[in-house]
Amino acid sequence: MRSSRVLLIAAAPEPATTWRTALERAGVGVAHTAHGLDGMRDALAHGPDLVVLDFATEDATDVLRARRSLRLAGIGLLVVADGAVVDELDREPSDRVRFLPRTVAPEDLAGEVQRAIEGATRAPGEAEQTDRSS
Repeated sequence: MRSSRVLLIAAAPEPATTWRTALERAGVGVAHTAHGLDGMRDALAHGPDLVVLDFATEDATDVLRARRSLRLAGIGLLVVADGAVVDELDREPSDRVRFLPRTVAPEDLAGEVQRAIEGATRAPGEAEQTDRSS
């Protein structure tokens, strides 16, 4: 089984370095770019399991507008943004886009990334199985 791969799109060195470290400690392979549209092209060419987008990146709104391409390619999107932005963006329904507040702790980001990847790889309608043979 291959390890999970994430493309991190974040222009600022912080939080990018902190987030990358937390993700790598959680066993997730991370590629990083500082430019959103370049990241979109990379994602579509190389197919990571998930794109993590720092909404503070200059062209983040362009990435959100192009998110349909990610969805069609089976790539999830997790957006990290200020609370007001998250509230506004979260109103747009999408089964493959998740939102986190910018104040998220690096370990919590890593956990959310792992859950997003797990959810994306599960077949539609497939639930976690529990052992009922007692």
